[in-house]
Amino acid sequence: MITITEEAAIFLRRRLVDAYTQAGGLSTIAASPLMGRLIEANLVRAFQEAGLGFRIQSSSEQEPDTGFTLNVDAMHDDDEVWERDGVNILVDPANAAMVNQLEATCIDVSAGGLALR
Repeated sequence: MITITEEAAIFLRRRLVDAYTQAGGLSTIAASPLMGRLIEANLVRAFQEAGLGFRIQSSSEQEPDTGFTLNVDAMHDDDEVWERDGVNILVDPANAAMVNQLEATCIDVSAGGLALR
């Protein structure tokens, strides 16, 4: 089981908005704080409805305990799925044993921000 802290969920929700903005879907200058929160909520809902989540995988098949990657991906039938505040964390069976009992927490947003411990 992965524990997702509130800070990690906030970080991941904001990552969705950042990706949408970078893709040209939103001008950050035009969005008030309230509008930003509404856009974030709509993006998270669309993310859920499309069956998407943030997939955690080992970054090295040779040395699986050395680190993990986090990428947006579609849910698969055999995935383990953890949800917090509308954000899904996906883990396939091959990686499930490696991430068992980890906590996803936000550490330093300016440096990428998410840590698994």
